[in-house]
Amino acid sequence: MQANQNQFVWRDIQSPEQLGEIRMAAMQKFLEDFPSGLQEERYLTHELPDSTLPNRSI
Repeated sequence: MQANQNQFVWRDIQSPEQLGEIRMAAMQKFLEDFPSGLQEERYLTHELPDSTLPNRSI
């Protein structure tokens, strides 16, 4: 982010540092909620289907 910060519009989020703080706060909120969320079935375990594309084909 910092290396390419001039390629972004920093309107609502003012800097790469602020973006990092926002992301860390969201992660912390999720981690605190996860145990109770599992018990209350607000988080479900799923997986993506197998891809028929060979590795690195995209």
